[in-house]
Amino acid sequence: THHLYKKIREVIDQLIVTNSDIELVLDVPAGSGALAHHIVTTHGKKIRASDIDRKKWAYKQIKLDVADLGRRLPYKNSAFDLTICLEGLKHVTDLATAVAEI
Repeated sequence: THHLYKKIREVIDQLIVTNSDIELVLDVPAGSGALAHHIVTTHGKKIRASDIDRKKWAYKQIKLDVADLGRRLPYKNSAFDLTICLEGLKHVTDLATAVAEI
């Protein structure tokens, strides 16, 4: 799992570095917040993080929006330059709604 996370992080890093117009990123579901924290500390990007479970959240300096990926998310349409959704879709029952939201 650590190797996979490291590879995913490398791909996201490359995506952010090569796309200078990315300013605001959504990480959903954000889990413990490790990826959101990495994006803020490494790239200095603004981030919104969303997850259904506040208890897992480990980064108090980053605000967590509690929301269910299987329902309407609390953001305006097209509000983000980049949306990251790692491992979230396997947990939703209404895949079409989740994909439409992200």
